[in-house]
Parts: sequence; C-alpha cells; structure tokens
Amino acid sequence: MVNGILWVATEKGVCKVDVNGGGIRWFTISNAGLPHNTVNDLQADRSGRIWLSSLSNTVSYIQDDSVTRMTIPLAGAALEIRSITRDSEGDIWVGTYGNGIFRMKGDSAINYTTSDGLLSDYCYSLAGDDSRYIWVSHRGGLSRIRLSDGFISTVKDEAGIERSMEFNLNAVHRDRAGVLWFGSTSGVLSYDPGMEKDNPPPPALSITSVLVNNRPHRVERVLELPPGRYDLRIQFVGVNLKNPEAVRYRYRMEGLGNAWSEPFSETQVTFNRLPDGRYTFQLKASSNEGVYSKEPATLQIMIAKPLWKRWWFYAILLVLISIGIISYIKRREYNLKMEKQALEAAVRERTEEIRLINKNITDSITYARRIQQAVFPPPGQLTTLFPDSFIFNRPQYIVSGDFFWMSRKNGKMVVTVADCTGHGVPGAFMSMLGITLLNELVN
Repeated sequence: MVNGILWVATEKGVCKVDVNGGGIRWFTISNAGLPHNTVNDLQADRSGRIWLSSLSNTVSYIQDDSVTRMTIPLAGAALEIRSITRDSEGDIWVGTYGNGIFRMKGDSAINYTTSDGLLSDYCYSLAGDDSRYIWVSHRGGLSRIRLSDGFISTVKDEAGIERSMEFNLNAVHRDRAGVLWFGSTSGVLSYDPGMEKDNPPPPALSITSVLVNNRPHRVERVLELPPGRYDLRIQFVGVNLKNPEAVRYRYRMEGLGNAWSEPFSETQVTFNRLPDGRYTFQLKASSNEGVYSKEPATLQIMIAKPLWKRWWFYAILLVLISIGIISYIKRREYNLKMEKQALEAAVRERTEEIRLINKNITDSITYARRIQQAVFPPPGQLTTLFPDSFIFNRPQYIVSGDFFWMSRKNGKMVVTVADCTGHGVPGAFMSMLGITLLNELVN
C-alpha cells in the first residue's frame, strides 16, 4: 500500500484499489500498455512510482496512471522477470529466471550471474536489508550482493539450508525490526542483520606444503633452489569454521607479475617451468563476507642463476676473450714479421743472384767492347789524314752495331760510317761482320 492506494499483482494485470473509496482500476496490455498481463511482483520507489515485473524482457513502472516501459538488453534473448525490489540508493533490482540479477542504475543495467559469484541464475525472490545487502533466494540457498562494491557471497548448508530446499516465488518479507523472512517448501527462514558482526575476522591462513618437481620440500619462509627450471606446486589452507566451503583465495607472484589473481576456491597453485630469479609468493584468503587477510602469507623463492648468467662469469669470459684476441694479434704480428724477414732474405738472395748475373753480363759486354774497339781504326789515323776531323761514338748498351772504318787503296781514302741492324751484342756481331766484309772487299 502506498499513500492509501493498494496495488495488487495478478495474472490478468495490475489492480489499483483506492481504499478511501476512490474505486478500482485495472492496468493491462490492452488498456495501459503493460508488457505482459502476468505480473509477478510490485515495488514502490521513493518517488511513488510502482515498479512491476512480468513474463517479459521489459521492466515497467506506473506513475500518474501512465505505464513506462524499460527494455533490458540481453543479446537478443528473452527474459523471464520474476522479482523486483529497490535498495537504499533508489536503484531497482530485477531477478530473472535463468539470467541472473539486473541492477537498474540510471539508464544502464548491471548484470550479476554465476560467473560473478551468484549461487544460481534462477532467482525466486529479492529483498534488501536496510543499506548493506540485496538478498536473492534460489533452489538450495541464498545469495547476497553487497551494495558497496557488488561482492557476492552465498548462504547454504551452513545455515541449515538443504540442497533440495526450494524458496517460493516472491515469498520474502522484511518486518519493522529489519528481520528478513523467506518462505520455502521446508518452512520459514529468518535473517536478522543486527546479529551479524560488522567486521568478521578473515580465515586463518597458512602454507601447508611445497612440491618441487613433484617432490615434497621443507616448508620455510625462504625456498632456495640451485640453477634450473622447476615445476612448483604450493598448497595452502584457510580455516573458517563458520563456512569452510566459502573460503576464497587470491595470490600473486612478484617477479612474474604484480597483479592479484581472481578469487578461486582451490587450495593449491602450480607454476610450471619457473626460471631462475627471485620471486615472492603472496596469498590472501577471504571469508563468505569477502573479508580478506590483512597480511598475506608469504614465501620467498630464490632460484640461483647458472654460471653463464653470473657477472663474474662474464668478467672472466671478457678477460679470456681479450687475452685470446691479444694473443691472436701478437701471433699474427709475429707470423707477419717472420714472413717479412723470410721475404726480405729471399729478395736479398735473388737480388744478389741478379747482381752477379748482371755483373757477369756487363763484364762480358765490356770485354766485347774492347774486342770491337780493337778492330776499329785507331783514332789517330783519321786525324793524321784529316786534321780537322773527330770521332764521336756513344753506344746505348756498351756495344752497338754502329762502327766506322777507313783504308787507303790506290792513292785513295775509303771512309765508312755504318749502322748495322740490332743493338747491343747483336749489333756488335753485325758490326764485326761488316768490318770483316769491308776488309775483304777493299783491302
């Protein structure tokens, strides 16, 4: 009832009853534009709007006897809206049968499903407990969504709820004391928010074992391993006596990344082929209320570097390489020096041989010149006969084919200056032949 108006949800639409005698009015598909005549739940917000859920993918509200429809986008799938409620901030929450929960915040819709921690995507009722949680009933348990951050926790067998227990459609009520009452096939379940601790302690957490390459290793704060690659399996446990199955863990391995993992329920973490380096494994545990350990459990892991990765190895290697390069250069210089000396010795030897050969040839040619000059007429003979004459003879190669010849015959002087074919020794031979022939012809 809102301001003296009683609103009734039926399978034939919404009935508005003015208890002060104002009459009855029906809101249906035909006369008001409802998305469906089968209305499952009604909820009034602070502004007096009446929100309703129906068998459709549309949320509607009635204000001033006018119906406004809001479609929830869901990738083309059809929704079956079962429940509706509002929280202390004025946001409308919609529960569906198979698609989880939608939070209508302004013009946007936030969807919560089992992937976010919801116990089931099939929702039977919605209710809020003042300003802390939105409660959702399912088959076999309850989910509660924390308004401050959207964290979802579950309530199941730890509260005496059996797996076969089913909560009835929209059978939920919050009384004046703030206690929530849920109707089910096994009776009524009540929850009093005032009896819950504001800051429940997180689970007691400890690392129980460490397996290195599938072999148990002594658990200490620091794990030191020789060089190599290792498969590490870290096992742990978080103790929460109130709800052991609700314990969730988060970890991070500094050295591989600084980001915390997503919450998970397994009690072990495996790292494959972990290389050398320094690592810090940190682990946190949370209870069903999402309260995590303030101080994480820590394990220092140090895998020694192999020799070829250590600084002194590179220093020694650099020294050895430098010595090798210097030795190679020195050896190369020595070999080049030896080759140079051997080459110089060979050059000197060949030079000496050539010098001797040249000396012998030169001596022979010089002696040949003496022989050639011996057959030439004496220079004084020409000056005696011709006082104003001279002889100029400069062979290019000590001897040559150039020669002069003179003779007196029958009171006449015969003078010859000749140039024979050839130079050097060949020409000298020819000059000797020429002189011989002249002697035979003239004399």
